[in-house]
Amino acid sequence: MAKKAAAIIAIVAILCSFGILYPQLFMVTEVDYDDDLVAVETVNGDVFWFYGCDDWATGDLCVAILYNHMTDEIIDDEILGVRYAVVLDHWVSRFGE
Repeated sequence: MAKKAAAIIAIVAILCSFGILYPQLFMVTEVDYDDDLVAVETVNGDVFWFYGCDDWATGDLCVAILYNHMTDEIIDDEILGVRYAVVLDHWVSRFGE
């Protein structure tokens, strides 16, 4: 098990070093409970969607790992995993604007 985990970590590290996988900070801009979709937007205005509304709310911040499909186009990048970061209001109240 430990060898398998080490191998996976090594592969992910290599993919990240070549820019094939990369982290991205997003803000949740829309939650569509009917279709179970969450819309997220980068500070640059790039919009992505992922499935799984769960406890997401507009204004939440999240971090995602994206796969760039080895192209220069952002439009075909794919979210592989998303993790909750913080509610923006909580961040501002704690650390200021």
